[in-house]
Amino acid sequence: FLLFFDPFSFNPLGFKCASLISDGDESAYRGEVERLASWCRNNNLVLNEQKTVEMIVDFRRTLAPMPGITLTDNQISPVNSFRFLGSTITHDLKWEVSINTLVRKAQQRMFFLRQLRKLCMPATIMIQFHTAIIE
Repeated sequence: FLLFFDPFSFNPLGFKCASLISDGDESAYRGEVERLASWCRNNNLVLNEQKTVEMIVDFRRTLAPMPGITLTDNQISPVNSFRFLGSTITHDLKWEVSINTLVRKAQQRMFFLRQLRKLCMPATIMIQFHTAIIE
């Protein structure tokens, strides 16, 4: 599936599933990519090829090699995961990377709260820290 964020149309999820590659036929997928690039050109938007990535979600046991996508003579880099709206999406659609990132951030912030407690800071300062940094 090709997923992209479209803030200009109403969709409660914010995503559009545009294309499915089946039986090795990529023509619909490549057509959707070209349609997206064309829409951007027609609406005076510029796709940033350095920040644009391609991720293929494929649950088959043997993965077929896929030729890369090219936009305006620039090869789009394939990735296994990327950050999108604060979450990390992986090629296997698992949550481990996102959860580990959140746990690591929470541990860092709790460390500083424990340091404030060790320094015998007043409860008001610890509450302010919690409100400003952790919440």
